Amino acid sequence: MPNIGLRLRSPYFFVVSSMELEGAVFVVMNFINDDRGATAIEYALVATLVALAGIIAFTALGGTISSSFANISLDFCEAVGGDFALTADGTDSCAF
Repeated sequence: MPNIGLRLRSPYFFVVSSMELEGAVFVVMNFINDDRGATAIEYALVATLVALAGIIAFTALGGTISSSFANISLDFCEAVGGDFALTADGTDSCAF
């Protein structure tokens, strides 16, 4: 493999030989054409999309689920003869 390092001939300019330039092009082309990590990246993107969909769904359904449990608590409380109250902090209680 040719030497791809750059030699500094003056404090302001980099001088690159043609052999070094060909080596640099070779390294860049190998990097561009390398697909060894593509599968891992694809799996990471799919996992990210699934997690994002779950977060959106749970956020959207959070109020619905909370009110469903409050309704179930109300039904149980009334079934045993109590008075159901939902407090300001979201907790519920059944008083007799």
